[in-house]
Amino acid sequence: MVNAQRIVRQLKSRWILTAAAFIVAVLSASAFLSGEATSFLSGIVFGIHLVLILIIPVFPKISCTGIAAVYAVTSVVPFDFSFSQLWGVLLALVVLGYFCSNTFSLTVTLLVVVSKFVDSLLSNGNHVDLSEVIIFGTLFLLCWLCGVTIKSQEIIRKNRDTSHLLEQAQRKNAQLQANDALAVKLHDSVAGNLSYIVLATQEENPTIHDAALSTLNEIREIVGVLSKDDNTDPVKTSLAQLSLEEQTSQAIDFEENRMRILGFKGEVSTSLEYSHVNDANEKMIIQLIHEIYANIARHCNPQDSSYAISIRIERTQAILREINPLSSEQTLPHFHKSGMGLSLHRRAIVQAGGEMNYSAQMDTWVLFAKIPLSEPL
Repeated sequence: MVNAQRIVRQLKSRWILTAAAFIVAVLSASAFLSGEATSFLSGIVFGIHLVLILIIPVFPKISCTGIAAVYAVTSVVPFDFSFSQLWGVLLALVVLGYFCSNTFSLTVTLLVVVSKFVDSLLSNGNHVDLSEVIIFGTLFLLCWLCGVTIKSQEIIRKNRDTSHLLEQAQRKNAQLQANDALAVKLHDSVAGNLSYIVLATQEENPTIHDAALSTLNEIREIVGVLSKDDNTDPVKTSLAQLSLEEQTSQAIDFEENRMRILGFKGEVSTSLEYSHVNDANEKMIIQLIHEIYANIARHCNPQDSSYAISIRIERTQAILREINPLSSEQTLPHFHKSGMGLSLHRRAIVQAGGEMNYSAQMDTWVLFAKIPLSEPL
């Protein structure tokens, strides 16, 4: 049943070849039946020839090679088979040119041409009819060339379609990377600052607190849309005028001041060496520092939590570590935890060839990130 279904699928997918094989089989059978009385051996050979034609759509390589082989054998054997194999041979050469390698199909074609030469030699009493050999030889080569041409056009079309799909995938990937960069920027700058506004106003000014919290949640939804797929153009930011070490120090000082205002306590250790990095990795490091502090402020309680951050910038990599106890009571009880910020950062870091892991272990939050840097000039 499975083989029958496979044959039916092949016949449908190769309907042009199926129709051609059927027409050639009908023409060959008509020529055979309308000819003179044939011998039993001729009938057997014709039967083999006809079966090979009919199975071309299912087994094109084997059947067409068999048709050429039968023609070659019957041409060199000094026996009159009293029927023409021309239609079957022409179709076989076209099919071989399409389905087989050029070397193999050309070899078979030349074998058929040589067989025609031998047949002419035997049929004319050791004299060759050159005009007949040239005509049929040219016809055989044209049929082979026709199959090769069709195959070449198919290859060109498939390569063109593949190139088009590859270009589309590259454009899509570039757009997704731009969306990720925009989502990270929006999350870190807008959402991070709104988080601090929410924290600073939750007791003193409930109105501002509620408005900021609502806006913060809306920003998180927008970030979620951008991180999946969108047609937003990439946001281009100017290169920082400060060195990476200066930017890192400023980011740490800025965040530490805000954490002290909010009542958090923690320790930061840094080891900064000169490194030459591109703008993308430079921003990646600074943005991750801001996101680490923002996560501590959003998800920890300053009353019973402390944190430890380690930042080491070496010649070829930047390594960031952060650890803090998990608080039983969240600072913002109405704040929705999406985990989107860290996942966006991890995606960008992995695409840059680095690694980033974070998890909760034994009531402790642990984060580790390694970002590759260029060699110093």
